[in-house]
Amino acid sequence: MDNEDKIELLEKMGTAIYGSHWKPALASHLGINDRSVRQWASGERAIPGSIIREILSLMHDRANLLARTADIVSREIRNMPECERIIYQTNLKLPEIRRELYTEKRDWFDIDGRLYALNENGSVIDIHGYESDCYGMSVLPDGVTVNDMLIAKNKYIAENGDYD
Repeated sequence: MDNEDKIELLEKMGTAIYGSHWKPALASHLGINDRSVRQWASGERAIPGSIIREILSLMHDRANLLARTADIVSREIRNMPECERIIYQTNLKLPEIRRELYTEKRDWFDIDGRLYALNENGSVIDIHGYESDCYGMSVLPDGVTVNDMLIAKNKYIAENGDYD
């Protein structure tokens, strides 16, 4: 991998972790001067391969932290009456994520902050297209059934009309 490829990866990873002002934040995390990161990004200095690998570990660490925190918040708000657990999503568009999930009609639901689809045949898939986990268990969160999804959809239609 040449340095130009590393620059592209550095920018992609830095932006994914820290947003548009990623260079000072990344420098702070690495414990180096932000001038070094700016020089890597501009191509003035070669990017050490070990830095790309370290940032990859950081990305996975941050992604795991976000997922754990979202799970904790999901459990904490589950019993709050003002926070519905199942929300019917109309006109949901996911072309960048999973274009192949548009091959048949599906009703989409946000359940505890994650997306699930109810297929016409009554099966449920997650955003990755899976019907079950590695143990053969339903992808639906504990305590949620297809009937609960249909109730949420019917409630939405009763309150807002059916515009599909």
